[in-house]
Amino acid sequence: MSHTQVLTLLQRPEVAGQSLQRRCFVSSSTANATKVQAAVSRLRAAGWFVYDFTRSDLLSVMRQAGITSFEDAMASPYLRETGQSDMTMLRSLGAADVLLLILPAGFSAGWETGYASGRGARVVVAVEGAPLTDIPLMHADRIAATLDEALDHLIDPPML
Repeated sequence: MSHTQVLTLLQRPEVAGQSLQRRCFVSSSTANATKVQAAVSRLRAAGWFVYDFTRSDLLSVMRQAGITSFEDAMASPYLRETGQSDMTMLRSLGAADVLLLILPAGFSAGWETGYASGRGARVVVAVEGAPLTDIPLMHADRIAATLDEALDHLIDPPML
């Protein structure tokens, strides 16, 4: 990533002007927005750089425009203006050292998990009562029963 791309990335609302340090990408369903925001806040307070998809322009525009399906999205003139938000997501995912997956999650989270794992990022999963069939277990470096347990593992990892 070029210097200009980094500066542009740091100006996006999804990353809220953080400096680059330990990098985490939080992946989940939009139905878990409150849990995602709690995880993002706790990780940032511990000094992590974290992408927050709940602050994404794309998500906001989709809600405001009433877009609920792929067909709606493809037909929407509003989404052309928010393509930059998607690029921010991809750059943040590509730069992440760790992916925190909060279950239950959907198709996009599965793709993000596989991509992060394939490029060598650690994958930590917070099960939160979801069935373990919801994820490809081969990708997980750590499976935690709760979000707090997963965050504790990231913020204060056990000594090896």
